[in-house]
Amino acid sequence: GGAYAVTVLTQPTSPTQICTVAAGTGTANANVTVTVTCKNVGQFVFVANPYDTPGSVAAFTIFPTTGALTAAAGSPYSSAESQPFGLALDPRGSYLYVADGFSPAIGTFGIAAGTGVLTPDVSDTISGSATNVSFSLAVDPSPSGPYLYAGSDDSTLTEGTLEAYTLTAGVLAPVTGTLSTSTYVSANYPYSVAVDSTDQFVYAANVYEGKITEYSIGVGGGLTALTASPETSLTSPYALAVSPTGQYVYVTDGSTTPGTVNEYSYDGTGTLTLKHSYNVGTTPQGVTVDPSGSFLYVSNNGDGTVSGFTISPTDGSLTTVGVAATSTTTGFPSTFTPTALAVDPSSQYLYVANGDAGTISVFTITPVTGVLVAVGSPVPCVIAGGGPSSIVIE
Repeated sequence: GGAYAVTVLTQPTSPTQICTVAAGTGTANANVTVTVTCKNVGQFVFVANPYDTPGSVAAFTIFPTTGALTAAAGSPYSSAESQPFGLALDPRGSYLYVADGFSPAIGTFGIAAGTGVLTPDVSDTISGSATNVSFSLAVDPSPSGPYLYAGSDDSTLTEGTLEAYTLTAGVLAPVTGTLSTSTYVSANYPYSVAVDSTDQFVYAANVYEGKITEYSIGVGGGLTALTASPETSLTSPYALAVSPTGQYVYVTDGSTTPGTVNEYSYDGTGTLTLKHSYNVGTTPQGVTVDPSGSFLYVSNNGDGTVSGFTISPTDGSLTTVGVAATSTTTGFPSTFTPTALAVDPSSQYLYVANGDAGTISVFTITPVTGVLVAVGSPVPCVIAGGGPSSIVIE
């Protein structure tokens, strides 16, 4: 008959985690079940700077209690990839993959444990066509793989391509043993590629052809286009994010003013169905869903803001939680290079890549509401030129 209240007394520090309590209060009229969930706080932030001089990749460590960033020793690092555009992390945490937006190269960077220091180009892979320009990367971490999917534009074709690779100690190899048979036709300019949370499907947003191409992942990592592919509801699909709980894919479209983020559902076949469109800021580009599946954020390239939403656990619908400026002083818009954003594994911090400014903005995410609160001033991430196009967090 007594009231009870369970809270986290001390957060774990080895490893650093954030723990939360569910069903922690009530009246004890019978046996009580309380759920405690602990998530690792992010360790490192990596960003690709395609218009830096020279092209570079930057690395930062995350201060776990505030989310603030400290540049890793030697960061930013010049790259053999002249315009490093897209990034993806190896599931084992030892390698960072870098797509070159100017050539067919995909580089592998080594990640030093504990420090995040990068060793550029410990391995390099040339894609299936000498005329490919690789933009986007996504990793399928499934035990049968892992596999890397690269979205490229090929000037010799009327369509872009996706290429599939196996990953072994950071080295890429075509899933079928030959580059030509690991290449799959996509639409033009697949700027964003994502693997769904069940590791069954791959989606690519093709901004210049108004298509979202859809694939199933087969044995060995090969791709098969879905029967209903491609999805053509949007004019300029730019970036996409999949819900960690499955069933939903969210895609930005900047063809109207204001721009939109669009909710799709999918079933066991993987086929996308447009459910609803939500207004965001001007020229939306990046989109991310936090690891808990509770919040969604969109970076608005044209007005230097981030739009935030809560996600309904029942139907994936979005409810706005407001707009935050990507700079604490000016809300500096990124109008020439893509902006991107990512949430750390503990769902505490949001990091936003500010393309024109050459900086990263840091926000804390308010629990329950998803409202963003800026952490200090934006952090520089370039050597001497233009700013970041993509961002990933380990």
